[in-house]
Amino acid sequence: MNKLGTKLGAIAMSAIMAVSFAPSAVITTLAASDDTTATGDLAVPVYCWYNPNSGEHYFTVNETEGIGLAVAGWEEGNVKWYAPTSGTPVYGLYNPNVVAPDGTPLGDHHYTSDAAEKDRLLKAGWKEGDVKFYSAEKDDLLRDEVYCLYNPNAYVTPNYSGAHHLTLDKDEYDAAVAAGWSGEGVKFYGYAEEPSHEDFTVTIDNTTPKVDDTLTATVEGMAAASY
Repeated sequence: MNKLGTKLGAIAMSAIMAVSFAPSAVITTLAASDDTTATGDLAVPVYCWYNPNSGEHYFTVNETEGIGLAVAGWEEGNVKWYAPTSGTPVYGLYNPNVVAPDGTPLGDHHYTSDAAEKDRLLKAGWKEGDVKFYSAEKDDLLRDEVYCLYNPNAYVTPNYSGAHHLTLDKDEYDAAVAAGWSGEGVKFYGYAEEPSHEDFTVTIDNTTPKVDDTLTATVEGMAAASY
């Protein structure tokens, strides 16, 4: 038996409901009835685009943005992991001051869930800093680690190489570190596979703990810590 905290709004506290739920999902609709389904996107794919002219990797959940990158000559656009639709924000930052040895503007993208790091980079001249997608929570047993790599030799030779890279592949991470990249460890969390729906029974009664409009409901019918 697990505990689930969610905002339920105005609801009859004596209702017993069958809910379609999933790892890291957000219950967006829940009415007082005997058979209610929670709906909403669970996770979205994170696409990785590659710039063959600079070696840079760019990560986005925006498919339309990817079309623009393809037109501009970026390659791949493969799904690298799935990001929950809510959780800890992952900020995208851009350094417009990075140039190649011949003076060609290159720029550099970086991603972090650390708000303090974001603020430091913005003060140092980086741009943007908006939320690009979300990180799964550390205590979610279904989550996978997203590792960050930094290339200290980026942009110092004619064979340019993007300074930052993200991967869920620990073998890729270790190989890059062995090749001279700096390993920055786990940056945030995602899902290697798209989360699937699971059926729960949510029992709500007048004794259920409640703070303001946030209700802690009892969840039965699934193994512990599987959401």
